Amino acid sequence: MPYGAYDAPTLHAIGRCGYDRVIMWDVDTRDWTRPGAKVIAMDILRDKLQFCRDHFEVDYIVDGRGDAIREVEAITNGEYLTLVFDATGNAKSMMNAINFVAHGGRLVLLSVVKDNITYYDPDFHRREMTLVSSRNATREDMEHAIRSVEEGKVDALSFITHRAPLDQMIDVFGSWLKPETGVIKAVVEL
Repeated sequence: MPYGAYDAPTLHAIGRCGYDRVIMWDVDTRDWTRPGAKVIAMDILRDKLQFCRDHFEVDYIVDGRGDAIREVEAITNGEYLTLVFDATGNAKSMMNAINFVAHGGRLVLLSVVKDNITYYDPDFHRREMTLVSSRNATREDMEHAIRSVEEGKVDALSFITHRAPLDQMIDVFGSWLKPETGVIKAVVEL
């Protein structure tokens, strides 16, 4: 969207498509004069990063186990990111996401955790940033997401990484909960 804009359907689609890690990109208010944005995917699991590389137009992959802040700083020439999405559902990640936001940028939290999320106020205000949260979807959001799948804008099947017949589901379900198994979306077949 022009000017790095996003709307409720876009936020909802990101969450509903099963992306459960940080998605970041760098845009500015004159992006319409230079189409395209740097898209950065970051995770702490290599298989999730490989999934991003294989299924999305990602310009950069950042391993969150390393010095991710310095890596993003290098990618953006010290400018950081004007738009950061955190869809981890992890309080530590959500609190750390502020460190990737550029001056005047936006941080969008796409998940809910049953924990306190806090920011050091001088860091928040120094950035003159906007904090946005999204959790609920409207009927219009769902209709937009369904149309996006129907029109081929979103390949929903590519998100299914694991399947099991109903009679085997109990045996495999526990493994699906382990991050190292690389589950993006799992399906129980009837």
